[in-house]
Amino acid sequence: MRFKGSSGAFITSNPNKTTTLLGAYEQDVKHILKELNHPVQQGKLADVTFSGSKGGFNLANVSDDIYNEAQLLKAQNKGGLFDNVNAKWIDEAVKRGDDIIVVSDLKYMYTDGLLGRELTGFGKEIERLRVNHGHTYDPVTHRMVPLSDNF
Repeated sequence: MRFKGSSGAFITSNPNKTTTLLGAYEQDVKHILKELNHPVQQGKLADVTFSGSKGGFNLANVSDDIYNEAQLLKAQNKGGLFDNVNAKWIDEAVKRGDDIIVVSDLKYMYTDGLLGRELTGFGKEIERLRVNHGHTYDPVTHRMVPLSDNF
């Protein structure tokens, strides 16, 4: 793959692990999905899988139907896309021990919303790794790494 993310990360895979890519959709992820010809998960929200493959890339990419189903759940106070897809996707990447590359500049973690600065989906992914899984961002390698790897 020849893509260099807005974070400065060159996207490479590890032949012994799945490589999960985190980033802002408009700035980076849509270009990566196109270059990799990455499949869109179809079906219903309950059918979404979070499997990885050694030597391959892992990106969250669901159909409009799944997105719309998640939005209906959000309207019913049952979580939205992040709670029903992205959070589980992150948790599975951590459980597998994936290499996690941050492809987007961290400035894309926030957007100006109705209530001021709000986390984007990308920002929520970074925060979940940090708060729920004890990862930190390594600005040299552009990876999210467990805190224990820094000592």
